[in-house]
Amino acid sequence: MATKCLNFPRNITIIYPNFRCRRKGSSLQIHCPSLLSRLKNFIPSDGLCLVALTMLDLYEAAPDLFLAGLASGMERVALFSFARYDPCLEFSPELWWEVKTNKSSIPDDLRRRLVLGRSCKLLVHETGHLLGLPHCVYYSCCMNGSGHLAEDFAQSAFLCPVCLRKLAMIAGTPGLDARGRYEALGRIFRDFGMEEEEGWIRRRIEAGGADGDSN
Repeated sequence: MATKCLNFPRNITIIYPNFRCRRKGSSLQIHCPSLLSRLKNFIPSDGLCLVALTMLDLYEAAPDLFLAGLASGMERVALFSFARYDPCLEFSPELWWEVKTNKSSIPDDLRRRLVLGRSCKLLVHETGHLLGLPHCVYYSCCMNGSGHLAEDFAQSAFLCPVCLRKLAMIAGTPGLDARGRYEALGRIFRDFGMEEEEGWIRRRIEAGGADGDSN
């Protein structure tokens, strides 16, 4: 399936002039469901779904500490936040507005790769939900459920054979070229310096696990 980056308004007030939020000092969280309902107006006429990304923190209900994202399959829209994926930020486990920064704790290149890797996993996971994939209970998989950030960061960046086959069926490509897909992913990971992910792809191909249409 082809993807397209839209010329989307960067200012939230353009989409939602009186957007719902909560504030504490300099901290701000956007109410995700209310903004999500506005996004359906931006789906292109030829679009299957729309995914919006933000660096603003999100929440769904008053007791929430935060929300990484929310997808509405019926409305074909999703909103995800990468606000808590920076390894140089420390968040309170109890108070959503308490955030500490320690820029010297990690090299810039590693910081960039960690943010990118974590963000990619979230995007794949939640887009999978948007397309109809449930949480995976079969293998270590990008579609596994997670209850907190540490668990989220530790889960796989890749779809397991079961979920990959489901995705192929949803996309109308049951005869998926798994090897070609893995080789293309490997090139992307190499271009962005994501050595761990590229190594996984290489081992998968060398082991012969990328042959056929079910892996």
